Amino acid sequence: MALTLEQKQLRRTGITATDAAALVYSPFRTIYDIYLDKIGEIEAEEAPNDTYELAATVEQKLIEMMGQRYNLDVKPGRTVVHPTEKWILGTPDCFFIEEVDGSFETVAVGEAKNVGADKVHEWYGGGAPNYVKVQNIWQQIPACVKRGYIGAALGGTHPKFYENTDAKAAEAMQELGYNFWHKHVLPRNPPKPDGSESAARMVRALYPVDSGEVRDATPDEALQIVQYCKLAEELKRLEEQREAIGNQLRLSIGEYSALLIDGFTCSYRAPEGGSVSWKKIVETAKVDPKTIEKFTKPAARRLLVSRRAA
Repeated sequence: MALTLEQKQLRRTGITATDAAALVYSPFRTIYDIYLDKIGEIEAEEAPNDTYELAATVEQKLIEMMGQRYNLDVKPGRTVVHPTEKWILGTPDCFFIEEVDGSFETVAVGEAKNVGADKVHEWYGGGAPNYVKVQNIWQQIPACVKRGYIGAALGGTHPKFYENTDAKAAEAMQELGYNFWHKHVLPRNPPKPDGSESAARMVRALYPVDSGEVRDATPDEALQIVQYCKLAEELKRLEEQREAIGNQLRLSIGEYSALLIDGFTCSYRAPEGGSVSWKKIVETAKVDPKTIEKFTKPAARRLLVSRRAA
């Protein structure tokens, strides 16, 4: 469902179902993306496009089918906030309504997915993928219900429907979300980075430029610097070994195009089309320096360990 500007702003005030999925596992976002989003360093939501609108049409039909399948009335989705834990938010695709003791109450939330052909394999074998189940379970928490339904159109095939209820998972996820919100977002304490590009992106976003000042390293930082240097030396040694073996293989292949081994091909060919020297093109075309400056990105900071002069 498309989010309004007000919904986007509200969703930054707490942990949403999309965030909860990333805290567990999501192929689309990481904890570092969540952190930057919550402190206002990135815009997480993408603008709607034609593909998005087509998916929304399919998902609306799935919502109608879920209502009919489970004999429940349907209300449009919206962003809801937990009545006491204000940092818990959710934006279900829909709410399911049922008559209880003479009055109509919300009894479940719904999640509709238009699954592309490249993601269909994730839905076979065990039903909905875990990150979708997590989203749906998290949405149940602020809606104060204990039942959810998931509808999916799998690559244009017959739609699939799943009931999704797990009180223990909801409790564990709430604890995970609480820790992330109160230990990282509120105190602006970045999560410990790993070696992923997502973590590197977070570091670059937090500290894009340096102040020019220096300070003494703490004992822990000094140990990390030593470890970093040792690993760099080991990587260099391994890379040299790799290149030596590579040159031996290139020599062995000689005039042939490739060597064959069980299930693999080791080829030694020139890429089609060659490589373009943009520097030479710029020099030959005599491009105006101002034009070059306009399309030149600022140099990114890089980590370098070097020996200081005595």
